[in-house]
Amino acid sequence: MPKSRDILKTEAFMQRALHLAFRGYGLTSPNPMVGAVIVKNGKVIAEGFHKGSGLPHAEINALRRVGKKAKGATLYINLEPCSHFGRTPPCADAIIKAGIKQVIYGMKDPNPLVSGQGLKKLKKAGIKVEGPILEGACLRLNLPFIKHIRTGLPFVTAKIALTLDGKIADYKGDSKWITNESSRTYTHVLRAGVDVVMVGYNTAKKDKPKLNVRLPGYKGRQPVPIVVSLRAQKGRGNLHRKVDLKKLLKELGAAGFQSILVEGGGELQSEMIRKRLVNRFVVFVSTKLLGGKGLPWTRDIGPVSIKSPVKIIPEQVFMLGDDIVIEGLPSY
Repeated sequence: MPKSRDILKTEAFMQRALHLAFRGYGLTSPNPMVGAVIVKNGKVIAEGFHKGSGLPHAEINALRRVGKKAKGATLYINLEPCSHFGRTPPCADAIIKAGIKQVIYGMKDPNPLVSGQGLKKLKKAGIKVEGPILEGACLRLNLPFIKHIRTGLPFVTAKIALTLDGKIADYKGDSKWITNESSRTYTHVLRAGVDVVMVGYNTAKKDKPKLNVRLPGYKGRQPVPIVVSLRAQKGRGNLHRKVDLKKLLKELGAAGFQSILVEGGGELQSEMIRKRLVNRFVVFVSTKLLGGKGLPWTRDIGPVSIKSPVKIIPEQVFMLGDDIVIEGLPSY
């Protein structure tokens, strides 16, 4: 059944809120990405998005732009307005004070301790509340925030560059470069959006990666680099200790880290997959072939078969030059 014109308009305004929210990519952690659109008489009169932790929330930025004209308007926002004091005052109070007549939200607050409280406060003040709208898209936008607030654990993305026959390096261990320059640039975009970039000990020792964001004009935060060894190494200090991955993720989550990009190597990623710790994959596939002596991506990833494999459920597949990029969630 086709959607009504009103539903299509509602979804269009929510899409705009999501678009605005994404402008906070890499800036908002530990807060979520949130966008707000204020509409009156069918026209957008103000917009806003959250620009960083401790700064005004999206709806506050939008309300400040429009002032008294917000009275009687509708607010579209991808995440339920907060109702509690944190580093900033409750947004629900500001919405009520501004005279907003209707709030259309994308998803409820994922924190079970406060979920629904902001909506309840708005309804109590006589504001019409509608939602969730485009909930799936709203969830996907803030998966790291949602996982961390619900479990205390960081959201783990495994990024890998492969040849068409599944190799991550040639027989000499050389991997520069499997993918093209556009794919390597996109890796820096991925780094800009996470709290931690992680690599294995052997990869760090051989490739000496910088693990930072090197985009033209980039002035944002840099992820914390972490080198992990799956077996004890000769020498002293934390760099040479064998790491318990589950314990490490728990400690990183407790320290407030919400998102991790695991870039390699194959041994570390295989162990992450074997322990079912990867939450998302970003796979770059080049059109090159390296043959049987090339180094394969995965090793032991647990009990799998052709009837019961680990699968990547694609969220999106696109081209960067002649490279194929597959972004998706695992099905273990």
